Amino acid sequence: MHRTIAATLWAMLLAGCANATTTMLSEDTAIVRATGNSINDQERVVQASLKAAAQTARAHGFSYFVVTKTVDISSYGQRRIPGQVLGNETPSNRGYGQTNLGRTYVPGNTYTTPDRTESYIRPGLELTIRMYRQGEINPLVQGVWNAAVILGDSSVVVGDAAPAR
Repeated sequence: MHRTIAATLWAMLLAGCANATTTMLSEDTAIVRATGNSINDQERVVQASLKAAAQTARAHGFSYFVVTKTVDISSYGQRRIPGQVLGNETPSNRGYGQTNLGRTYVPGNTYTTPDRTESYIRPGLELTIRMYRQGEINPLVQGVWNAAVILGDSSVVVGDAAPAR
């Protein structure tokens, strides 16, 4: 039970690193967009976009696809991080019994650290793909992706698979 919950949480965490969406342009053409949350997600963005392209091809009855156009849709910017407020209170030097007769501390002041700006990059990739059915394209030509190979389908015939990328 605990392993199932842990596996589910782990899958949700990994899925949150790169999100992909697909928009169909025509019967055999689609745009796949994938975005990440941090600069470290660049590889995950590429993998998520290829996986989404393969899933789209499979869902529409196609075995192969070709990436016809790529666009970097990364977002860049800066965010302001407010400074921290630090209290500066001087403790009493009086003994334990003497603190009941007066203030326990002498109030001090506060100090706020300066605001700072932090640059961020959210990697993003947009692929325009053209999908092909079995026999419509030579799967051994460079640039032709086999949807079954990308999705890890073990029933793919070796001669039918596109070269590893």
